[in-house]
Order: sequence, then C-alpha cells, then structure tokens
Amino acid sequence: RELGPGNPFMCHVEELAGGKVDVAWLRSDRANVYSASKADKVTGTRVRFEMVRVREEKGAKDAAMIRVSDDGAPEQWIRARDLARPTAAPPPAEVGGEAATERWIDVELASQTLVAYEGKTPVFATLVSTGRGAPNSDLGTRLGVHRIWIKLLSTKMDNLEKEEATHFYYIEDVPWVQFFDKAIAIHGAYWHRDFGLVRSHGCVNLAPIDAQRMFFF
Repeated sequence: RELGPGNPFMCHVEELAGGKVDVAWLRSDRANVYSASKADKVTGTRVRFEMVRVREEKGAKDAAMIRVSDDGAPEQWIRARDLARPTAAPPPAEVGGEAATERWIDVELASQTLVAYEGKTPVFATLVSTGRGAPNSDLGTRLGVHRIWIKLLSTKMDNLEKEEATHFYYIEDVPWVQFFDKAIAIHGAYWHRDFGLVRSHGCVNLAPIDAQRMFFF
C-alpha cells in the first residue's frame, strides 16, 4: 500500500551536430503551431517536452516566433515563449577561453537548459531544473564558474539539520551525483518531472538518464 507505479521519464539529451545549438523543448503543456510567423493560422499543437530544431527566428523578443520545420517543408512556427531554448556560450577563462580543449558544462538559468562542450564545440543539450530561489539565495543556484569536486554513483540528500527550514526532505539513493559547489550538485531526480522549470533547493536536477550521460561525460 505504500508503493505506486513509477513511469520512466523519456526526455533525454539531444546530440548536437555541426557545432550548432539548434534545439529547443516545449515548456508549455500544449502550444499552438502556426503556418506563418504572423501567428494567425493554427495548424496543429505540440505538447510539453517535445524536442524541436530551431531553423529561423523572427520578431521582437517578447513576441518572437521560431520556425521549427525543415527547409522546403510546410512552414511550422511556434511562439518563442513556449520553448525552453539554450543558447551557445563561449568557453570561460577558467577552462582556457578561446583556446579551451577540456570538457565543461554551461547551465543556463534563464532557459533552464544545459549544454555540454568539448572546448568550443557543443556536444549535447538537455533540460534541467535549478534552484527555485533567486540566484545566490538559500534556495537558488549560485552563479559563477565551479569545478566538480567529487562524483558519487548515489547518495542521500536531506536538510534535516536545518532547524529553521519550513519544509524538510530526506531522499535516499539520489543517482549520478556530481558535487560542484559545496553541497550543491548536478544529479538525477526521479521524484519530479518539472524539467525546464525551477524546482530544486539549489541543485541542478536532470532526468536520471540524462544525469547518467552527464556523469560519464
């Protein structure tokens, strides 16, 4: 009676070819698809977590439209605000800047996405859930450049020692854990499916299959 069914989360990392960060995911439960960038004729819908390829962008930031159809195919446009879309980033000085060759990870708080790089080349991207508080707050993900200092196949996580906490948690067997900022880590989260939205107590949550990919990257 204390058990319920567990359904695997099938959203997974998307490999990036040709050095382009050209992927996005639906962040809305359901989003309209339009036949033109004017957004005047609905031709279909897409549902949350669907991955699309970004082919073209038109319009101002607040009303931008993204073409997700292949060149030569009937046009399909989606409002940019319905998408979680990562952007390419240059290697920070801490990994060598323009001369970088090592592997590094860019977590983008604004879009709730992650892109993994080898030097200047983006390798794959996926959705994340970072801290639900403001950056650098107790429940936020701290800004800056960090080094992963230890990796664990699994561990427990809790806040039982924080007497001032308004909500206590204790989770066993958190998988594929990589600590990078004291007790803050990149890790798999099997207890929610809010990827693409802020959710955590400061950690960077990934679907377990994505966290495994990151662990061995």
